[in-house]
Amino acid sequence: MTTELVFPETESERDSSACGLAELRRMVLASVASEHTRRNYAKALDDLFAFSEQRREPLSRSLFMEYRAAMQARNLNASTINVRLSAVRKLIGEAKRNGLLDAAQAATLADVPDLRQQGTRMGNWLTREQAKELLTVPDRGTLKGTRDYCILALLLGCALRRSGVPGRGRDPATRRSVGDGRHAR
Repeated sequence: MTTELVFPETESERDSSACGLAELRRMVLASVASEHTRRNYAKALDDLFAFSEQRREPLSRSLFMEYRAAMQARNLNASTINVRLSAVRKLIGEAKRNGLLDAAQAATLADVPDLRQQGTRMGNWLTREQAKELLTVPDRGTLKGTRDYCILALLLGCALRRSGVPGRGRDPATRRSVGDGRHAR
């Protein structure tokens, strides 16, 4: 057995293969909980299929390595490339679960290493002075002011986004947070 997902040569075989890849893509996207991850995986898989079609090569480890190199050549961030490679690995896993690949083939195809990520801060970060000034805004003499201060301190101390504060306005005793991977906290 070969370790590739082959694009057929004839027009009718190509149509059925495209249906197969489209179905695999649908299964991958259905298996992801987050809408943001779903959107990123869809983009990654669409780019991969276009890259494969452009090269007229089947999906194989060598094609995945070329895809990785092409993304690096486009100066994409390491985290972006790693997310796209995760989508590829998820596609390989779905192909394995659906009998299109055996375990050895899937392991060979999925053996594309991630890029090492450098700790670069992107976006708008507050300076220490700006953070201290922000913490002086809530009136700590009131209960709501103390609550707001605690929330801001948590956000700043843990480098969270506003969306990282769950259940704003709900009863704190019943508040639960759902984080990465749908783990309740």
